[in-house]
Amino acid sequence: MTDRNAIIYTRISLDTADETGVLQGKGVADQEKDARALAARLGWTVVRVVEENDTSAFKRRKVTLPDGSRGLRVVRPGFRSMLDDLAHGRGDALIAVDLDRAVRDPRDLEDLIDVVEARQIPVESVSGSLRLANDADITMARIMVAMANKASRDTSRRVARAHRRVAEEGRPNGGKRMFGFERNGIDIRPDEAVEILQASQRVLEGVSIREIAMDLRQRDVPTVQGGPWTAATVRHMLGRPRNAGLVVHRGERLPVTAQWQPIVPIEVYEAVTRVLVDPGRLTSPGNTPQWLGSGIYRCACAGPMRVQGRERYRCQLVATGHAKGTGHSTIPARLTDAVVEAAVLARLALPDYIAAFAEPTPEIDVGQLQSEASALRVRLATLAEDYADGHLTRAQLVAGTKRVETRLSAVEGELARAGGRSPLTPLLGARDVALAWSRLSLGPRRAIIRATVEVRIARAVLGRAFDPERVEITWRTP
Repeated sequence: MTDRNAIIYTRISLDTADETGVLQGKGVADQEKDARALAARLGWTVVRVVEENDTSAFKRRKVTLPDGSRGLRVVRPGFRSMLDDLAHGRGDALIAVDLDRAVRDPRDLEDLIDVVEARQIPVESVSGSLRLANDADITMARIMVAMANKASRDTSRRVARAHRRVAEEGRPNGGKRMFGFERNGIDIRPDEAVEILQASQRVLEGVSIREIAMDLRQRDVPTVQGGPWTAATVRHMLGRPRNAGLVVHRGERLPVTAQWQPIVPIEVYEAVTRVLVDPGRLTSPGNTPQWLGSGIYRCACAGPMRVQGRERYRCQLVATGHAKGTGHSTIPARLTDAVVEAAVLARLALPDYIAAFAEPTPEIDVGQLQSEASALRVRLATLAEDYADGHLTRAQLVAGTKRVETRLSAVEGELARAGGRSPLTPLLGARDVALAWSRLSLGPRRAIIRATVEVRIARAVLGRAFDPERVEITWRTP
């Protein structure tokens, strides 16, 4: 047989990991060794090795197809890349260890046959089970793939039933270690469990997921994989039913007792999940707040204030061109935060003030309140758009925003108390409120600011330096 530029394809469905969780890749390495030996016997030159480690040739996922529709397909980027190389002449021969390593899905086999027939590409395998040289070889390959596909389906069905049985017995189904639990899925890691409980409480206190992730990063709390905490990983961690000792199988909560102890009470878990699925919290990705009042303080024109440039709060309506005017767009950030912080600490030191906020309110319709809160947030955005488009005067914008924010604050307060937590709960019973405040991270401090005050930044007077009187504080009632 003439010299060929061969591509070697290796694949294994399940690889073993070492003690650090890294896949060892011994299966694909052995396949490559055997395939190279075959290439040497055939006199072929190996120009590329396509390795798909820990990759199934049977399991399908829902993907977007070229025509825009959604369908179930086996997802193997390496296999598709190999077909593309063969179709475009970047290789003119294929070697695999076995038919089973190359294809187990009839659609994948037909795609391979199309390329092989179009370019007259020889296909060889170490076991001899994969050949596509003539109609007989192709027919046999189709039969063998159909049989292998059925065997995979039978195995998948048995495995699914076994997983269901394990779940019905309240036992963990294995897999990668989850944060908060040991590898066996039953024993709890106390240090990680504390982080889950504290993060759950922070959510109910009004702290954002991004702020929780930032706090975990700053304290160098490691994830299971050792990567950095993100809003997505924190959301996934807090949304796990097993945190509350619940057994869930394919989205169904089973009425069984788990063999592991809960990390958080079920009431706390359910309150957290209600907050996490609230549409009003599903905002677009952005920078994690680094300042006490970023996005909380409001400009005289009702626009939100955020820190930009040289540590100065700036009205976002002005920054985006939706509002015009001078004297109200910027103010020094550190000095402004110091004024607000001093005022809040003085109020928090008053007798019974914190307890009034932390006192729970019974019989709250959480679903109705969440719907109302989402509608109010939409209303705030609509007011700003109407003002920018000239449909409202400044006075109408300010009056409308104040009414909506007052009601939104009340609704958010009721929702916080429904979960058994208030943003001020960490300060409840503290002998030294200022000391307790200093020990809080930025997220809880911002939650307390949102719950206790409304801060407006008045217009500046030309020729004056920083004027504390511009920081107008209105106290919210418990």
